[in-house]
Amino acid sequence: MRVKTFQKEKELGIGSAVTKSLEIVETPKKHLTIVEDKISKEKIKKLRIICLFFKDSKKDLNRLAEACLRFTPQVSVRENEAIFLEVSQCRRMYSEYGLMMRLSSLAKRFGENPQISLAEDVSSALAMARFQVEQVDYLPVDALCDYASPFCFDEELDKKTKKIISFLKVLGIESLKDFFSLPSGTLTSRFGAIGMKLVQRIEDSSQEPWPLYKKEKEIIESENLWENGDFYSLENLESIFFKVQSAVDRATARLRGLSLKASRVELSFEQGKNVPLGKRRRSWTLSLSLAQSSSLAIVPLLYEKVSLSLGKFPLEGSVESLSFRIIETVPGNSAQKNFFSFREEEMEEWDSLVLRLTRRVGEGNVFYKKPRESYSPEKFWTRISEYDLLLEEKNEDVHSERAKKPNRILKVPEPLMLVGDYFLKKNGNQVWRILQWGRPEAYSPEWWDLNHLEEDDRHYYPVQTEEGNWIWVFRTSQSPGNCFFLHGFFD
Repeated sequence: MRVKTFQKEKELGIGSAVTKSLEIVETPKKHLTIVEDKISKEKIKKLRIICLFFKDSKKDLNRLAEACLRFTPQVSVRENEAIFLEVSQCRRMYSEYGLMMRLSSLAKRFGENPQISLAEDVSSALAMARFQVEQVDYLPVDALCDYASPFCFDEELDKKTKKIISFLKVLGIESLKDFFSLPSGTLTSRFGAIGMKLVQRIEDSSQEPWPLYKKEKEIIESENLWENGDFYSLENLESIFFKVQSAVDRATARLRGLSLKASRVELSFEQGKNVPLGKRRRSWTLSLSLAQSSSLAIVPLLYEKVSLSLGKFPLEGSVESLSFRIIETVPGNSAQKNFFSFREEEMEEWDSLVLRLTRRVGEGNVFYKKPRESYSPEKFWTRISEYDLLLEEKNEDVHSERAKKPNRILKVPEPLMLVGDYFLKKNGNQVWRILQWGRPEAYSPEWWDLNHLEEDDRHYYPVQTEEGNWIWVFRTSQSPGNCFFLHGFFD
């Protein structure tokens, strides 16, 4: 029987190893269709690798790699040289060009200016970024060192590869395109196993195992306030906080990459040698009642705390360096940004407002509340946690009930006097002109509460004032006709 070979490799774009698996004995057409369908499901998925190459970088790239985790979970670092990101699974969230621009912007926040490339394998991405070439064929033959060991520098393997490169240059081979023209069968006899390994890496290095990425133990960002051996002109606290802002920006970028939020942070200033050794370091710890992952919320709170502290105990010398450390974290929201909603930004701004209010009026005086059914107006609301609030927001009845009752209820009702179309406070310091009266409601004391059993029934009226606000007033069955009490406000 004649052996028939399908030309499927042309469609799949794969090598001769798959071609052999497609060689079958000629059989009925029904069986051939089943075999073709089975092979078509085994198409190799192409990877998309972005490489950020840093020429002569002396900084720790793991910090930037942590910030890149927000785009893809598959990240690897070549020590002091490159960061690799596998982005084939997030094509629908980011365009490749847009993602490369965002990575370039993120790297600048860390003081880096990388060369960026995109390829279908790690080795090609590294070589194309290093030599700034857009196609593999035009890479110089020196790029074979990157194909030999893409994820780390192997000194022994690098020496052997450079010997091969020098021999190839003697033969007049200057690019990888010329290297491909060499018969693959002669590479082993000429260059040994390394030569064959290089060819295999160039043809397909998608199966190269990625090393395990190890995250940093803690998040610390520092700023050195020296430039050319001299101090910056830091005449006031605002100029110092320009540097604090940069450090906090980098720390929060790493937080978002790890899907975390900061609940406790520390800012430290290191003063010059003219200050006694025991007083050189000044530190401030800030505990956040609501965890944050945005520098816009953290920096104002730090500035407020540091300025109050320095107002009492000023710095004794110039600041040489500063550091920002995240002491405690909590799990954050790992969901991607919703491009059709600004709720995430609104929640960040709301949390920032709550934090500032908490710092001003005290932690126990700022809280979330929800309405509840009660016969007593003083018990219309109850305190809840932030987590319970998120659950309650899904209930539409809560919103309708919230609109019927005042948001602010006074602990002690204030007496009012009705004079014509005006409400007057008895002390005379405030006057409201009445525009309209709302629908009245009657409330009786709870019969099971013995402490309030002797209280009179109350008749409540929402009243719109000339300023456009609504107030909540009541009168009892024993009150004179012009005597009312102010009990709340509709904000």
